[in-house]
Amino acid sequence: MKKFGSYIGYFFILVIASAYLVDFLYTEAYKRGIPRNKARYTLLLKNQTFDYVFMGSSRVENSISTQEIERITQKRAINLGTQGADFDDVYLFLKLLVANTNNLKNVFVQIDGSYVNQIDSQILKSQLIPYVSSNDVLEEHMKLNEKDFYKLKYIPFYKYAKSDYSVGFREVFMTLLQKKSKIAFDDGFVPLDGYMNSDSSARFPNTIKQNSKAVDEISKLCQENKINLLFFCAPYCSNVENKHFTKLLENKLPNLKDYSGSFTNDSLFRDCSHLNEKGALKFTALFAQENLKESK
Repeated sequence: MKKFGSYIGYFFILVIASAYLVDFLYTEAYKRGIPRNKARYTLLLKNQTFDYVFMGSSRVENSISTQEIERITQKRAINLGTQGADFDDVYLFLKLLVANTNNLKNVFVQIDGSYVNQIDSQILKSQLIPYVSSNDVLEEHMKLNEKDFYKLKYIPFYKYAKSDYSVGFREVFMTLLQKKSKIAFDDGFVPLDGYMNSDSSARFPNTIKQNSKAVDEISKLCQENKINLLFFCAPYCSNVENKHFTKLLENKLPNLKDYSGSFTNDSLFRDCSHLNEKGALKFTALFAQENLKESK
């Protein structure tokens, strides 16, 4: 019986040691490999100057062509819009960029009904999880926002088991192979092909809430670092309900530019919430004409 107990003890020691080893190998792979997502690319940006930074969800990623912005303005632009991103992600991205002494002159944040229907997305945070113990800004942010922070930091391999969908074995393997993403991160624009179905639609919320903590924090951070901040609502197709919501949003955010109804031609859309490439180029030109001449 004593011998059996020794075997059990050795087994647990082996399991724990293996967990620490695999955790270490995964972390080193991510730190040494090339960035394969915008979250990690943003984390690694240091001492850069950007005249125009566009941030938000896929309604930014698929809507603003930074090459077109740079062609029009002859200034440096980047699209850090990311599918599934929420305002807390935008706030975290901004904190990382500022902490890494990047010079951000103008930041444009896309905002719409998500001001009310705020969903805590874990996609981008999970992509940054390898750095939870090595980046002070990320550690502080996750400590305040993640209920299982101490498990993520101290239990070996727990963070990778929890975030396997974004930083699992396949992603480690592709990182080790230095396999580049299809997205050019120094640009960040992802054009969409095709046209929307005739029955495609979208819906704004009926009412607006008092405030959004993450949006307030974004505004405060930009003010403290003398960054010119503008909120904008990207176009929707003609078949969108509760259009009055943007007026309520303008009352909350005086520095909001509303483009939700700018395009009535639905052939410019991939679906009711996203422009196709032709629409994105047209919207980029419109945005540049109305906003970038007056910016810093």
